[in-house]
Amino acid sequence: MTPFCNTLVLRRVPAVEGASLTVDVAYVDGADLSVARSRQRYDYKTPGLYRYIDLGLSAGFEADLRVDEEGLVLSYEHLFERVPR
Repeated sequence: MTPFCNTLVLRRVPAVEGASLTVDVAYVDGADLSVARSRQRYDYKTPGLYRYIDLGLSAGFEADLRVDEEGLVLSYEHLFERVPR
């Protein structure tokens, strides 16, 4: 579900080099269904490429996110790859 949730925020980041957006999110732990507040930042790099930076629960975690023309995540560095159709 994570790549889909990222798309909601990515669509709000201005498509201008150097633009970024910091958001507070509700993080739901799938194991115990606990909910915690966390902070994330998304940096626009180039068309189709964003940088995710966790500023909250997993501070220090960063990943490149590649998206398609609709803004849906194709690859989430270290975690996910979209399966080709």
